[in-house]
Amino acid sequence: MAAGVYPYFRAISSEQDSEVIINGKKVLMFGSNCYSGLVNDPRIKEAAIEATKKYGTGCAGSPFLNGTLDLHKKLEARLAEYIGKEDVMVYSTGFEVNLGVVSCLTGREDYILWDEQDHASIIEGRRLSFSQQCKYKHNDMESLEQQLQRWPPSTSWRKSPNVRNICGKSPTMLSMVSAIWAARSVTLPHRSFRCLSATISRHLL
Repeated sequence: MAAGVYPYFRAISSEQDSEVIINGKKVLMFGSNCYSGLVNDPRIKEAAIEATKKYGTGCAGSPFLNGTLDLHKKLEARLAEYIGKEDVMVYSTGFEVNLGVVSCLTGREDYILWDEQDHASIIEGRRLSFSQQCKYKHNDMESLEQQLQRWPPSTSWRKSPNVRNICGKSPTMLSMVSAIWAARSVTLPHRSFRCLSATISRHLL
């Protein structure tokens, strides 16, 4: 913006592809989240047309009430089979995934350790969780260890194995993925800590 360029809400007048049309000019698209390129796949376009003819242009409600279609359940069942899991839940955006999952994984008795450069979706999710939260410096293991040492003894896995202590990992530069370590033991230069772990990603598929 300092250079006189406003990069937000720029209207695109073409399909989403590696090249798009903005203000009548063809430009290269470097900001797309469509990593698979399926947004322009003819088979998906045709399926979307047929689904619109049958179901209309919207669900007219939240999934919790009247917004769940049989199509949603079929998709979730096929995804679960594909990744070898018992079940999955599909969200409409990556932001909503972290907002919904992070806020439900932890409660008032839990601790969330989060990287200062975590994605906004994880920040909003942790705010809704009512958990006790500690921020550490970006990719700084000494800062993380200092925050871990602040935990009271009651949060030790050895003393209270049912407490769910979540350690947040930093986002990557390219996709802004933020993860919670997929290891039950966090090893730092001076000592080890026992933590419950999960993986949080905005751009998994």
